[in-house]
Amino acid sequence: MDRKTAQLVDRLVDADSQTLITAYESRLQEMEDQKLFLSEKLAQTGQPTIPFQDAFRTAFDFLANPWNLWVQVALKTKGQC
Repeated sequence: MDRKTAQLVDRLVDADSQTLITAYESRLQEMEDQKLFLSEKLAQTGQPTIPFQDAFRTAFDFLANPWNLWVQVALKTKGQC
């Protein structure tokens, strides 16, 4: 993205036509918006969807007595049939 932005800026500096300048500026804005979007998405990547403590507690609740969870799920699915 940075390389493409730099190339576009170089073209913008060399442009003589107002139409080209407007098009280049528009494209630069789109690229900056996309770069911001991607950097925000990258910052969220690898983040757990739920806190570790909640996942840990759920796993150990299941391991403590898997039969209870199986019965609860079975009752919920029976009501959907």
